[in-house]
Amino acid sequence: MVGELDRKFGGSEPRKARKVLTDHFWCDLLVAVADGVEEFSNALDQIPEYVTAAIIASRKTEPRVPLLDPLIALAVRTAWESIKKMVDTAGIEALQRACWILAVLIWALRS
Repeated sequence: MVGELDRKFGGSEPRKARKVLTDHFWCDLLVAVADGVEEFSNALDQIPEYVTAAIIASRKTEPRVPLLDPLIALAVRTAWESIKKMVDTAGIEALQRACWILAVLIWALRS
């Protein structure tokens, strides 16, 4: 990584560029990453409430069989515990892709 930084930003004086980067740059980077991870974690924790609200709103606008809001919330929280584990193992993009694919497959089977 240091070699890449030297090549891209070091110019003719890579030692000088490294000294500039040691002026609390890495501290700033690590603190910002830690803050970003906390924000990401907080956002993940809000997904069940978002999903519950989205389902309730969708079911009110579409001709669907009525479900009790607490039942929807319980089902979402229960499913989310398993789905959330996929974030750690597969990543966000893979989780999103899997949800889209499963939704389309379920829709196709019901049609």
